[in-house]
Amino acid sequence: MKPAGRAALVAMVLGCGGGGTEPTDDAEFDFAFADPAGDTVAATTNPNQVRATDLLEITGRLDRQRLVLTLRFANPVTRWTDGGADALDGFVLFDSDTSSASGFANPAHGLGVDFYLDLRDDGFGKMAVVNFAKRRFERAEARFEDATVTVTIPRSFLTTDSDRDSWFRMAVDIAGRGRRPDVDASPTAGFHRIEPTAAP
Repeated sequence: MKPAGRAALVAMVLGCGGGGTEPTDDAEFDFAFADPAGDTVAATTNPNQVRATDLLEITGRLDRQRLVLTLRFANPVTRWTDGGADALDGFVLFDSDTSSASGFANPAHGLGVDFYLDLRDDGFGKMAVVNFAKRRFERAEARFEDATVTVTIPRSFLTTDSDRDSWFRMAVDIAGRGRRPDVDASPTAGFHRIEPTAAP
């Protein structure tokens, strides 16, 4: 995502979808997506041009109550609130109605983003899940363990008023500190599908 697009993504809390409704199905499944090793680029806009931690894998489990999402990196993860030059930054983008025509348009991944997870922690074990349409955010539990970050997101945080199934489109953009440039994206182009038929 270009800097202007990223700034707009952060500043504009716009789009489609709602929140607060419960999913109507009982789908429960695991998923896993690999990301190539060594594919990060130098974050040239941060003070020391530090290369971000390399994302290697996205795994998770979805059930009626929650989405548990784990990001595994090549090296130990530094929290945003630790203040390091290589601190984790970026977004996990969710297209919950699987339509690029609604939500915030993200051409790089072909998504209509309804919600996003901000990978900057708050210093108290939480990360923000932002709902564009409602212009609000909820705090999700985030656990840092060496080279992994696991975030537990209640399903209600990612559910729109019109769409309550278990299907999501998702993409991850890891950024240099200060949110630019993107230094690793999963997938590099397009999106991952979180749905029972796409599960391993």
